[in-house]
Amino acid sequence: MKAYKESIFPLALTDVAAFHQVLANIAIQLETHRLPDRGTEKAIDYEKYEVETRHNAALQIIRKRLMDPQEATSDGTIATIIAMICYSVSCLFLDPHTFLTVYST
Repeated sequence: MKAYKESIFPLALTDVAAFHQVLANIAIQLETHRLPDRGTEKAIDYEKYEVETRHNAALQIIRKRLMDPQEATSDGTIATIIAMICYSVSCLFLDPHTFLTVYST
């Protein structure tokens, strides 16, 4: 977690794709660590929507960047892809029947 905080989070403050992905990661972590009796259905639905929206926004930006040789190797693109890997690992710990699939698009 320390490496994530020190390397990806600072880039997320200057890169829009990394920012969206970090927000998705934060939302998924909140859902992962929530006690079952603490959240209401409405709160869970909002977090699910937030995760999907932010992750999909980051995916769209990264898809465009990977078409450009200069953007494909930028610090922001690499940081976003690393954050997406962290996101995928976090999804492995969730029950897919009650939350979301890893890639909805």
